[in-house]
Amino acid sequence: MSDDALGPTVILSLEAKYNFPENVELLELGTPGFDLLPFVAECDKLVVVDTVRSDEAPGTVKTWARDEISTVPKDRVSPHEPTLFDALRRCDLTGDGPDDFMLVGVVPDSCASGTEMNQIVAKSIPAVIDLILEELGNTGCVVEEKEKHQPANLWWSDS
Repeated sequence: MSDDALGPTVILSLEAKYNFPENVELLELGTPGFDLLPFVAECDKLVVVDTVRSDEAPGTVKTWARDEISTVPKDRVSPHEPTLFDALRRCDLTGDGPDDFMLVGVVPDSCASGTEMNQIVAKSIPAVIDLILEELGNTGCVVEEKEKHQPANLWWSDS
């Protein structure tokens, strides 16, 4: 997974360290394409974490709101196709989906096959988690740190 492990790493890290209210779901959905639709259509707020291609330096953290999502580079053919943008557009057509949306993207160093995330991207994870917690807090969601927590179980990693 190399840098593509960003999303699963963030989700597992959040689950390991924090308690979330019942109305918050943390989901690692892999590369679902249009299979993403049922998840997107049923939520009021959506925060997505993924690596995002950009001309900026690897490890750069960027955020996009729903009205900005069309500016995310999408000239690719990958397992992520159709894109998140396509899924959101489809929800618009049916009147479903979140009114409140944020994409947290990190510029990857490499998405080649492998089990280890590049350090430059791994170092961005605390900032990504802080952005997610801040965004949830801005909506009134109370997230509590667990009294005792273990490190995230990154089952695919050699370290």
